[in-house]
Amino acid sequence: MQHRVQPTRRASALALWALAAAATPAFAGESAQSFDVSGRAYVRAEAQANTFTASAQEAVTLARDAAGRTLVVWQSRKQEDGNYGLYAQRFGADGAKLGAETHLNQFTRGAQTRPAVALDASGAAWVAWESDGQDGSFGTIVARRFDAELASSTNEVIVNDDFIGHQTDVALACDADGNAVIAWAGPNAEKTRSVFVRRFGADGQPLGASVRVDQGSNVQDGLPTVAIDPQGGFTVAWGRADVAGKPTQIVARSLDALGAPLGAEFVVSAADGRMPIEPVADVNAKGELVVAWMNSFGDGDHVPTARRFTPKDGAWSAGESREYPTSKGGYTSGLDLSLADDSRFALVWSSVQGEDKKGDLWARIVEADDRAGEPFRASLQTEGRQKIRAGGSSRRVVLEKDGRLTTAWQGDAGFGDDFAACVSFFAPADLGDLGSVALVALPPSPKFVADEQGAAPSHEPPIYDPDGAKTIADLMDFKSTAGPDFGFTGIVQTTLTPPDPHGAIGPNHYVQVVNDSIAFYTKSGTQTFLQTYKGPAGFMSGVATASDFPFDAEVIFDPYSQRFMFMTNVRVGAAGKFDLAVSDDSDPNGTWFKYRFDVTAAAGTDGGIDSPNIGVDQNVIYLSADFFSGGTKFLMFFVEKAPCLTGAAPITKSLLINGTQSYGAPVMYDSSAPAFYYLENLESASNTAVKIHAIRNPLTAPFDTIFTLTVPSYTPPEDPPQLGTSIRPEAFESRFWSCTYRAGKLWGAAHCNNPVRARWYEINVGNWPVSGTPTLVQSGDIVPAANVRTSFVSIGVDAQNNAACVFARSSPSEFFSMGRTFRLNGDAAGTMTPAVTMKSSTGADTSGRWGDYSACTPDPVHPKVWWGTHEYKAGIWSTWIGMFGPCETPTTYCTAKVNSAGLTPQIGFQNEASFATNNFKVTMSNGLAGKPVIAFWGTGQQAAPFLGGTLCVTLPIVRSAPTTFDGSGFVAIQRPIAIAEIGVDLFAQVWYRDPAHLDGTGVGLSNGLQFRACP
Repeated sequence: MQHRVQPTRRASALALWALAAAATPAFAGESAQSFDVSGRAYVRAEAQANTFTASAQEAVTLARDAAGRTLVVWQSRKQEDGNYGLYAQRFGADGAKLGAETHLNQFTRGAQTRPAVALDASGAAWVAWESDGQDGSFGTIVARRFDAELASSTNEVIVNDDFIGHQTDVALACDADGNAVIAWAGPNAEKTRSVFVRRFGADGQPLGASVRVDQGSNVQDGLPTVAIDPQGGFTVAWGRADVAGKPTQIVARSLDALGAPLGAEFVVSAADGRMPIEPVADVNAKGELVVAWMNSFGDGDHVPTARRFTPKDGAWSAGESREYPTSKGGYTSGLDLSLADDSRFALVWSSVQGEDKKGDLWARIVEADDRAGEPFRASLQTEGRQKIRAGGSSRRVVLEKDGRLTTAWQGDAGFGDDFAACVSFFAPADLGDLGSVALVALPPSPKFVADEQGAAPSHEPPIYDPDGAKTIADLMDFKSTAGPDFGFTGIVQTTLTPPDPHGAIGPNHYVQVVNDSIAFYTKSGTQTFLQTYKGPAGFMSGVATASDFPFDAEVIFDPYSQRFMFMTNVRVGAAGKFDLAVSDDSDPNGTWFKYRFDVTAAAGTDGGIDSPNIGVDQNVIYLSADFFSGGTKFLMFFVEKAPCLTGAAPITKSLLINGTQSYGAPVMYDSSAPAFYYLENLESASNTAVKIHAIRNPLTAPFDTIFTLTVPSYTPPEDPPQLGTSIRPEAFESRFWSCTYRAGKLWGAAHCNNPVRARWYEINVGNWPVSGTPTLVQSGDIVPAANVRTSFVSIGVDAQNNAACVFARSSPSEFFSMGRTFRLNGDAAGTMTPAVTMKSSTGADTSGRWGDYSACTPDPVHPKVWWGTHEYKAGIWSTWIGMFGPCETPTTYCTAKVNSAGLTPQIGFQNEASFATNNFKVTMSNGLAGKPVIAFWGTGQQAAPFLGGTLCVTLPIVRSAPTTFDGSGFVAIQRPIAIAEIGVDLFAQVWYRDPAHLDGTGVGLSNGLQFRACP
């Protein structure tokens, strides 16, 4: 999902602001054109690097050469055949663009993200990045060498030489001659994560194999940063966490120009109990080193901290760690550092504040004696958001000896694109304007030319084998019956981030979709199908084309036709389309009837389809989506259902609602509803109402009736914090992520407020809009603990009006996890049971996204049983599919037979009859010590005369293995629970040997136990 504000004006050249020398107070508003840094007047210019503006430009990084030329590199969402690609723009010393936007990567089948860039003395560039699946596994580290004009280059080279597992967190530095050091994090032999480096020559080829840098044991190391010194040696710093992922230290190690370690690793951060994260490092021409990082206090905010190191007798002389407080409210995210040759260094960071989560870019200069100047804005633009990428893997700021400062960031630079790749140039006013900065003589840039035949050598990367990648068992849990809930791993790490997981449960199968792929599972967790839905060879073959970009898929189970229904948005050039597929029965393994609907004309726009929703009633399939090109719009598209059940051509109609977005569409379980309902949350800074839309005559002359319902107040959602990073995923707005309609009640779930909480509603729609008016029955917020945030929520309701929610949870002291809760009909209004964690992440997620979808659906066969899916992080992004519901207390019935000792046996139980824990036991007391005993299980109860007592279970019956009473006449017999029995009432009776009984039967009988198998 991506929300866009399209360009409304263009600028052909930079605007320069000559600013007076008057001081600007710390954190003052940028109103007057006055600006200084530590009492020195500056000139500033700002530019937008990207030309493509149809989606978000992210992970912006830069490098500067000795002549003051700047290379800006970023990842562009959806520009490369709808996927992430890498792009660059060159700028001259005067801040003007040099040439056009340049596409950098060759491999395009997966997402290319998180670039790092470095320039040598000639201006020739090294670029390294993370590629999804290029080495045949998950994340791959890839690099490429370019000349100074980006006119010639080497072929891509895969940096990591171990292709198993997920390689991430690329960092890059190069020396004046173009020799490079690339660092990254990846799995090690101990099945934790380590930091590796590999050296490359100026010809773009590796100089030997990779080297493991860290010396940690039983720890998790990652997010390295690398700084190269004038002699070609280098220092790598990284973050260390314990095996549970909690940050503990910033660690570093120095190596010589040949990659040989210069001593052991050393700890950079202080042992003060804080959680240090996201290190950055830089070395200047004197060989001095500064390492900076974010110190976390566990409250969701972070404080930049830095430590200076000076070379002395072949080792480091370490200064003190110093904190540089930044915040004026809100939270701090992202940090970068640049160390100038005069020993001063610059810190730059993002400050995020307010209900609109406005991001501002700030910087401060620290003098050679560690005196810190006042913070100042690192961008001119004050409207919209300005943010830098968090983490130490790429350069986002450069401070030069003469005082020039350059920053790269993403957001709104005032040129009409609010998700742009931007650059800000600062120069001291006493140097004159930026155009007068003297150029220095540069060595010639190397040219990477064709071979002797005049053609570049062909590039043959490893084949991306997603099916093979998804069977690496040591990377993930595939199936788990360890409590409290049964669950199993769903689809993992496709070519798109975030996964946007969604799913639906049928009588015997679960269908899951994420961005890129669809999979089918049995209820026991066996995967029976996995395929991408992109392209003519994918799941949507027959309607898809090679130029498609499908995303944000959803799937539902239609309670009327007993079919699965899949839909996804598709962008094909400037066109917006819906793809729809309907299974031929309740088993998804088989034929699907497939459709493509071009809705470009219906939406009154030239593209921009986003954030779809699918709903269904007895006769119609409802497809909907936001549109952002040509103004914000919401399209409702109605498809006649009956023809879709046989593959015939359906009637279609549509409604376009202008000036609004993001409605929730339910599965309508009741055929008697007077209309189909959409549910809309408002997006103002403060709200006290939701809107209910009633759609009638959808296949003839559709029209919309709106009712505004008062609800408890809510505001836009906070971006939720998480342990281990200053990055918070974008929560967007308080949209209804999930809705359902049952028994005259419309239920919806959304996240809202600060701190962000998942909220649910039950609304009695009654017979509206025919008669009456809707009323709010109840609502509630999901708050597991005071500091825990809940977000990206979904809701499901069964036929007995029992409701459940699945959601993401996180806090400053915990990673994201998948949570669930439920309520039974008749529970206290506005309440649900205490939240339970279904699956936890093992580390922080630094993508800036989460979810964004989830699903919670009731089992169509068994009441009080729900299935949910959501995202979790286990090195790679992964998804979890879980089943849950209440377990009821067993009850006794029937009459026990008094035994020969004059005792009345009593049947009982231990634990819950849960499939997840599977430790349910039937017990009996008042038995006969040492005598043989057997339990009998049945599927019905009775009270029939039998062997002098009462037979309490009906035939057919199954018996347990024989055992014996203990010395006190007690026995406990385990009763395994099968997944097919969930929701079924089961019955038990215990029989035992009683040879001394006066009736001569020799048999003793307990009373009966009734229990219901539960998730």
